[in-house]
Amino acid sequence: MSKHHIGWEWIAGFFEGPLQAISDFLVAQGFKPPQLYLRPASMSPRSRPCWMLAVCVRRDVIRMLDAILPWLFEKAEKARFVLARLRVAIEERDSVLMRAAALRASGSTWAEIAKKLGVGRTALSNFLRSAEVATPCG
Repeated sequence: MSKHHIGWEWIAGFFEGPLQAISDFLVAQGFKPPQLYLRPASMSPRSRPCWMLAVCVRRDVIRMLDAILPWLFEKAEKARFVLARLRVAIEERDSVLMRAAALRASGSTWAEIAKKLGVGRTALSNFLRSAEVATPCG
């Protein structure tokens, strides 16, 4: 038996939470708008279509998991694992992209940088645009 208390309000919130209201809440908290979509039924005979809400931006996923972690019990360990993996991925990505910015400042072309670092030019362009370094990839 779980040491955590689950009350009727928790059960009702689980079933009542309309996806649009959840999406609106997340946007009001500063998240990028989550994706709402209808997942089609699988090939399984009992499968049915299901509405899904997806938080797609890594930093938003981290913020969301950090926010709900104190209330997770069965999934807390998995959430901590995902958080750790996402944080490492962001650090690695930012390190590569900062090296790309330094190479660009030293005169390398975007194509040379992408090849040298093994990353796509679009990722470089998006990062530099978000860091307000106004230079197109080309």
